[in-house]
Amino acid sequence: MVVVGDIDAALGASIALCSRDVLLGDSSDNNKQTKRRRKRPIPPPQMISYFRPPCAEEQQQQRKLSSETISSLQNALAFIGPPVDNFEDIHTTTRQFLVRVSDDAYENPILHIDLDLKDGGASTIESLSSHINSYSFLGLNINTNIVESDGVKRLSREDAIDNGNDLQTLLDGCNSASVTMDITTHLAMLQANSLPKCRGVLGETDVWTVQDIVQDGFLVDSGGAMLLEYRYDYDDPFGGCDPLLRPSKGYIVQPESAMKLNTEKLEHGNEALAAAYSAMRGYDLDPISSICIAYGVKSVFSEMGTIDDSGQYCPPPYTWNTVNKVVDYARSARQDVLVEDGASRRMYREFGYK
Repeated sequence: MVVVGDIDAALGASIALCSRDVLLGDSSDNNKQTKRRRKRPIPPPQMISYFRPPCAEEQQQQRKLSSETISSLQNALAFIGPPVDNFEDIHTTTRQFLVRVSDDAYENPILHIDLDLKDGGASTIESLSSHINSYSFLGLNINTNIVESDGVKRLSREDAIDNGNDLQTLLDGCNSASVTMDITTHLAMLQANSLPKCRGVLGETDVWTVQDIVQDGFLVDSGGAMLLEYRYDYDDPFGGCDPLLRPSKGYIVQPESAMKLNTEKLEHGNEALAAAYSAMRGYDLDPISSICIAYGVKSVFSEMGTIDDSGQYCPPPYTWNTVNKVVDYARSARQDVLVEDGASRRMYREFGYK
């Protein structure tokens, strides 16, 4: 797997993959081997190559990493690459690394990227589009130019149309993908009729990952996560592809009790959630199980992540304690997933998007 983004995405994907192995091992005949691996003091490293996009270099330099975070990155990741200018460099460097360490060196890896569309993202999209066939699965975490006015967050119609068209172009070139975004962006694309139609790229149905929800008419992020599923009929020219007319479902995972959560911790948790979901879907886990594990990752980033004396966020360590907490969260979430028919229509109506 290749991760391009912040360190939270890289650690989130690693913790999710290790948690998945524990969950699958506990439910299989290989239970003894799983327990033997868990006796090691540190979880095994995951086959992840991590790169920082060049636009994040200055930001990363400002974010001073603790010795524990550096140790976690070294323990969790197979390869930490330099900042890169384009996806050709990522592909070449990753391939050279895999040839040295993996028997599957010539299989196309999974790619997860934090895609910043605030300034259009044209150069990134162009570079990614030209190398998209080098990856077996594309996971996207979308960041858009949301503006807050009078306490209400909005994405302009113009940006929603442009972002939706750019996203459609990327997904048209994929065989398999996942997309994570905030509910404001999702509702804006619905309103602008620019939410991409994916024809099997996001799964058997169009399933989108959302980091926050509209509850009782208000935009909230209580530490949960959600899937929005649309069931289109591509053969019906009369409304068969209208997301507000066709059957849809929401699969909502929320904490058992309301908690006051630090906004900065939630932001880092959402980065980790997106990468965790990409990793799970890329390795063929079903969407609901994937979002439950990703929710567990977001929860530990919010709960166990700390803010140091300089105001810097420090992610949870890559330890068995962290992995075990994710496993517990994921198991509990899997039993309590709230399924809501027409969830996107309800949130669209309550939020009053204009």
